[in-house]
Amino acid sequence: MKHLILAFVIFGYLAALADSQIGSFASNSDSGIAATSADIDGDGDVDIIFATTIGGTVSLLRNDGQGRFVNSKIGSFKSWSDSGVAIISTDVDSDGDIDIIFATTRGGTVNLLKNNGKGHFSKSLIASFESWSNSGVALTSTDLDGDGDIDIVLATTRGGSISVLENIGSW
Repeated sequence: MKHLILAFVIFGYLAALADSQIGSFASNSDSGIAATSADIDGDGDVDIIFATTIGGTVSLLRNDGQGRFVNSKIGSFKSWSDSGVAIISTDVDSDGDIDIIFATTRGGTVNLLKNNGKGHFSKSLIASFESWSNSGVALTSTDLDGDGDIDIVLATTRGGSISVLENIGSW
């Protein structure tokens, strides 16, 4: 039986509901954090992916199938403690595995961590946007234009903008 894992962050600790601490990371009151979950390595267990602006890292908490998690860094980005970060997991290239997309307001970038199907990633830049520290960012994904591939919606508080990043097959 699969268990739904609900993760939340309190002062630099990643915890699972009705469980104990499963990971930790550098944090302060100005740092940004974002998290998502998906079966990244295709083993049938839900893994947790999170990004934090302290140190500018994207990390994978790989579920061993017994509810224990192994932490590994899978990406990095230019960051300051007061920048915003967003992260989503989706199959952006339609190859059957889950990829990770993250955005940060420090440097104003949207990046793709493309999964090779075994939980190993290659990083590429998808887009750049006007940004500033102390601003927020949000991401979501869906097939907006009905062409069968996943497009990305980016929202930023800097200028109050919402943008569509159309997937034309080059990601």
